[in-house]
Amino acid sequence: PTRIDNSFDERYYFSNKILSSNAVGAYYFDGSASLTASTYQQPTNNFSIEGWCQPTATHGIDTQSTSGFGGNSGQKWITSPVQMGSYGGAGISVGTNGVSVYEHGSSYMPALLVCTGTLSRMTHICVVYTARTPSLYIDGVFVKTGLTSPKTYVYGNIQYIGYGQYGYFTGYIASIREYNVSLPAEEVLQNYEARKGFYQ
Repeated sequence: PTRIDNSFDERYYFSNKILSSNAVGAYYFDGSASLTASTYQQPTNNFSIEGWCQPTATHGIDTQSTSGFGGNSGQKWITSPVQMGSYGGAGISVGTNGVSVYEHGSSYMPALLVCTGTLSRMTHICVVYTARTPSLYIDGVFVKTGLTSPKTYVYGNIQYIGYGQYGYFTGYIASIREYNVSLPAEEVLQNYEARKGFYQ
């Protein structure tokens, strides 16, 4: 199949307000701003979402799990998980205290991957799903692998940037991209290296 490369940089979005940007073109999200794609394709089970962000507020930290509703409060979505009914929609919450990957379905919103730590500058975040299992890379370096989703299908999403039903991001976001393939570690590092001189 043709490789999908959905990009925040190159696609048209409408927003609920005009977003200001900083010197390197990253958009500032003030905790109430959002961007939404007018059209969108959602890859399943094997996909990658990457982007640059600088959070300025903490997000809720939940226990890593394959069940429950941890994502229904306190999140700071750079990409929001779409509610996919009997399946799972993946999304990424980022705060100054770490990164979490959630999935959203009917009576289902657990954190499949939780990584705590300090984020205080523009940082490259990449989540790679392989066979319904998320792995996290920060600044091109593998950090950890999360839990395998119990759902038959997990859908990727960059339709909603900077917000979601259960939280708005605060800070800067730039260069969100999604692929319908599981990026190998060397490509994640290559993508980080290609833009680190611009954003860091």
